[in-house]
Amino acid sequence: MFYSEDEVNMFVYAYIDTTARQSDLSAIMDPIAIRIRKDRTEAKMSENRLRLKEIEMFIGDMRKFIRSYDFLSQIVDYGGSDLEKRSIFYRCLIPKLIGDKLDDEIDLSKVIMTHYNLSKQKNQDLNLGKVVGSGETLRPVAFTGAGSPHDPEKAYLSELIKELNELFEGELTDADVINYTNSIRDKVLESPTLRKQALANTKDRLIISPDFEREFTKAVIGQMGINQKMSEQILNDRDKRLRFSSLVIDLIYKMLRESEKEPERESG
Repeated sequence: MFYSEDEVNMFVYAYIDTTARQSDLSAIMDPIAIRIRKDRTEAKMSENRLRLKEIEMFIGDMRKFIRSYDFLSQIVDYGGSDLEKRSIFYRCLIPKLIGDKLDDEIDLSKVIMTHYNLSKQKNQDLNLGKVVGSGETLRPVAFTGAGSPHDPEKAYLSELIKELNELFEGELTDADVINYTNSIRDKVLESPTLRKQALANTKDRLIISPDFEREFTKAVIGQMGINQKMSEQILNDRDKRLRFSSLVIDLIYKMLRESEKEPERESG
């Protein structure tokens, strides 16, 4: 883990404190950034590609989280402040990690355009009457709204597969990672206790439940005979375990929501 929940809370409380100074914020955030940058430097010097990849994924995940949260928070009430705190924390941490990584995205958020200059270079015939080299005339747009409708289920599955492929290493197909994840979800839901807890609690509370931890671990171990490599990655890497367990919980709640809708469809 690159940071602790206590560090997130300390920073955010200082961030929203109107009496706090910039030096107060730096006193909390700088040690975290220095720790991560030092870890990255050591990984480079020792040519530890696995650790470098983990750090790069962590930075990429923070960026994805911010983009997703900025959009979804406008239409979804998350009913708590945990995600907002994490968004503030990530937004302030990322700029401190840019500089010693060759393939970092360039941060232009603080760049202000003061002026611009236009200069004529040359004239060129765009030949819009025909597609160059084909002899075929360009077809105009017939009407708007011609795109296929957005399928939320396909979009969700595509994003899930992407996250799982980023999480697991090795030569695995999309079917491998999806089947493995669904098997873990189904095994966890075999526990009546876990099912009741999921129906009565939020995701954030369920993921810290000792019952979930026990059933999740049993399910992962139970898959060792079928998917040993994936199970070993989850059991041997704490960060990977936390990320995967969060995805499994998302699937659990998705399944429960869908099961609640079934009776409504039947009665309709």
